[in-house]
Amino acid sequence: MENGLTSQKIKGYDNIFWLGEKKSTQTHVLYKYMNVKYAIEFLRTGHFLITEPSAWSDPYERRFYTADYSNIEGFKPHRIYCTCFTQKCSNEAAWRMYSSKNTGIASRTIRFEFRRSALLQALDRGLSSGRIYLGNASYDYTSKQIDGLHLKKSPLYQKYFDSFSLDKFLNLLLIKRKAFEYEQEVRMFLIEEDAGDIWDEMGIEVNEKQFLAFPTEIMKQMIKSISVDPICDDLEYNMIKTSIMSVFPYTRCIKHGLYKSKPRIIIE
Repeated sequence: MENGLTSQKIKGYDNIFWLGEKKSTQTHVLYKYMNVKYAIEFLRTGHFLITEPSAWSDPYERRFYTADYSNIEGFKPHRIYCTCFTQKCSNEAAWRMYSSKNTGIASRTIRFEFRRSALLQALDRGLSSGRIYLGNASYDYTSKQIDGLHLKKSPLYQKYFDSFSLDKFLNLLLIKRKAFEYEQEVRMFLIEEDAGDIWDEMGIEVNEKQFLAFPTEIMKQMIKSISVDPICDDLEYNMIKTSIMSVFPYTRCIKHGLYKSKPRIIIE
């Protein structure tokens, strides 16, 4: 395996590939955070939003997607779409990161617990063309290292840019700064066979989005549980739960216990 950056087909699937080396900490579930609006719309319609990496808010994460690759012979980056999951069961920062900028209930976050195998099976069967790539985010580098990675003087240049390929391009999109290691993020990329170029004669076209469509019967198999923002008070939680159960009454919906009160302790 060249530098650990090549992809391999995941056993049992036709169109699902893993980027790089698998880690021993793989879980049977993947968690996805959404704000209340997107979560209820997903449950109502089965439409799962994926976006171009150029839409990511962190400039360090989109720098390699929007970069100029004209000096690399034989490679022209094509448009791809991505979404992010996490393997971390409880993550206080994620509840705040994915909340809407609105106030009140509209600002609250929902966490989906997906059965990994059911999700991958649905993706594999649902693709008419193209491929899905999955990979763990890489938190190996500092901001300074990432800043210079594209330069030939960088000790990392050869690893990422010699014999450049789609696999290496996608591995660049897995790079995150060390400060975000607590996220334990897993990224999923959709590569369509007829994807257009990221750049054209008019410049870069960015921030496109697409939806994956999941039938209700498939969603019943995929979604193991739904958790509501732990910051909600009882009234907010009950309103959100009622809205969720009205469109998707097939799985349990609970308030996450991150901030649940504990009995007063007595020091012995």
